[in-house]
Order: sequence, then structure tokens, then C-alpha cells
Amino acid sequence: MRMFMVKVIGNGVIVAGLLMLLGGASFIGAATTALALTIIAFLLGDLIILPRTNNAAATAADAFLAFMLLWGISRTSGWEISIMELILIVAVLGVFEFIFHTMLYRTGYFSGARKIRF
Repeated sequence: MRMFMVKVIGNGVIVAGLLMLLGGASFIGAATTALALTIIAFLLGDLIILPRTNNAAATAADAFLAFMLLWGISRTSGWEISIMELILIVAVLGVFEFIFHTMLYRTGYFSGARKIRF
């Protein structure tokens, strides 16, 4: 649970902050978007992809997910985010995700029954 909270705070600061700064998003809209992205990325990228592949693959999957989700929400919400601004948000988020995945490995997060098995 502690590592999930680290991800919530990191993604929240990066995504919500940059969405409000660059796209004119409201605090509630940006925070809701950041929380939705965090939950989906944690379940998909950190619990399914990362334990089965490596840090680079999981970071790339998280970046792709973030780009698609942020692009879709920004278009439907009417936020003024250009493709270059979106790429900047995803790049900053990708650096955080790479460091976060390294933290997951170093803390032994995947020992035991933490990963989802199919």
C-alpha cells in the first residue's frame, strides 16, 4: 500500500500539475485524471507487465497508456494541450515511472503474492 501511495503522489503532482499549468485544466479535472491514470497504470503496468518483463517494457507501456488516456481526456474535456505538451507530460511521467519501477524491485515488492497471476 505504501508503494501505491508513492505512485499516487508522484503521478498526482506530475500529471495534475502539468495539466493545470499547460492545459488549463481545473484542479478537480486534473486530479481525477491523474488518479484514474495512476490506478490503471498500477494494475496494468506494475502488477501485470513489470513482473513478467523488465523496467523498460513496463515504462514504455505506462507511457503509451498515459499518452492515449491524456490525449483522449484532453480532447473530450476541451483542454488546450498540444501534442508537444502532451509528449512533455508523458516524458516527465516516464522518468518518474522508471525510477518507481526500480524502487519496486529494490524494496522486494514482488516477493510473495503481490503480482497478478493468470
